[in-house]
Amino acid sequence: MDNNNKTILYIDDDYQAGLLCKVFLEKAGFRVEIVLNTIDARKVLAEKNIDMVITDVGLPGENGIDFYKWMTQSEYKEIPVLIV
Repeated sequence: MDNNNKTILYIDDDYQAGLLCKVFLEKAGFRVEIVLNTIDARKVLAEKNIDMVITDVGLPGENGIDFYKWMTQSEYKEIPVLIV
């Protein structure tokens, strides 16, 4: 599978964890956008072509599960989501 054109949106309030995952995912050929909260995640979804979302479950404010529920009711419902 050619991952070079695939972009993952990574949502985690722990920026260091996001950077670590970004390194591994980029080595696998993905592009990675890191955001610290779901407000910024919505902005990225609106501005970029995202192929997958990885979200932390324990985010401050809106948590990862609530964000996933929102996604399933939105125009982004076809994007796969991994909750960690």
